[in-house]
Amino acid sequence: MTTFSYPDNVNGSFLTFTTTLQKYQYEEGKVKKNLRKRNLIAEKNHVFLRFAVGKVLCEDDFEDAVLESLFEPVVQYGIEDRGYSGYISIETGIKTKGESDKLSGAIHNGILKKVALSLPHLIKGELNAEAEINLDGWRFHFRISKYERDSAHGFVVVDDPIALPDNEKLGRFVELKITPKE
Repeated sequence: MTTFSYPDNVNGSFLTFTTTLQKYQYEEGKVKKNLRKRNLIAEKNHVFLRFAVGKVLCEDDFEDAVLESLFEPVVQYGIEDRGYSGYISIETGIKTKGESDKLSGAIHNGILKKVALSLPHLIKGELNAEAEINLDGWRFHFRISKYERDSAHGFVVVDDPIALPDNEKLGRFVELKITPKE
């Protein structure tokens, strides 16, 4: 504990202030822990988008889900691969049959595999939670929007994973919006 005394010019006495170095160290440690946690989450988000989502983009079932999203407002596709779990919510901004036919043709010509190859290089954001790919007249926007706690914690959905314990396994919810590039 450190004590500082300053003269009080009004009363002619001394003002005494006491600070606790321990409290400062605690706050500094808390900031460092949060920074470490942010870095860990950013690293895991990058790996999730790069490998789990990248692999899913190359699967025939995922192509079918994207094609289904042409007729449904939103389609969810589950991911369970090598310890990574989550969902991709697929939404297309298709407004006309012509656009629908173009996207369908692009999917059959392998555009999702090209997106998978581009994805690792375009991941960005504070927690590596976003990527945007413009390819062949289409915009693919990926964003991790939520996290899901593990089964031991009741699969509760959380928006900010920073406050959760370090060793907790998180599922990720990825929003994928596919729109014509304007």
